[in-house]
Amino acid sequence: SRTRNGLYLVDELRQMSREWPNFQYSPCISSEVVSGFPNKRANDYALDIYSSFKATRAFLCGHPEMVYQMKKQIFLRGGSLKEIFADPFVITNAA
Repeated sequence: SRTRNGLYLVDELRQMSREWPNFQYSPCISSEVVSGFPNKRANDYALDIYSSFKATRAFLCGHPEMVYQMKKQIFLRGGSLKEIFADPFVITNAA
């Protein structure tokens, strides 16, 4: 998220991450410094954490350029295209 207020269910998702070894929640904040949260964009933070995406299921959403770049980076680091689920947020004009 850009700000701390943009994150939701932080405590619940951190608890799930502790209880389920195959689930990892790694929140970060890009536009403000908040104790306990890395100050990075989500795509940069993910690439810092993981050197390989083999046997990983990735769920991507957000700015289209970031989503497409991350999809490529995950694939280049061993991720299967079948296991990358992407939802770029595209704004259209309602007429």
